[in-house]
Amino acid sequence: MRLPWRNPHGAWSWTTLWLNIACLVTVVRYAVGAEVVVGALDWKPGELDAGLVASILTTIGGLYWGRRWQEGQPTAVPVVPAVPALADAPA
Repeated sequence: MRLPWRNPHGAWSWTTLWLNIACLVTVVRYAVGAEVVVGALDWKPGELDAGLVASILTTIGGLYWGRRWQEGQPTAVPVVPAVPALADAPA
């Protein structure tokens, strides 16, 4: 299994890392709801509309898919046309 911050070739991917963090923050924020109290922690961020969460996660998913598709494409090496040497040129 690939780590969530690596691209399909195993290289580091900042975009993938930040998109995963954005998804995690969005889901945690939605799960908290209007208020969460844990011991001394009393966080009241307010209610979050489910439609907003769905649109945020859909947008993040689209960006994630697009980036994964770009990273999965083979890199194209430009082909330089062969130019005859000056010594080989007709006089």
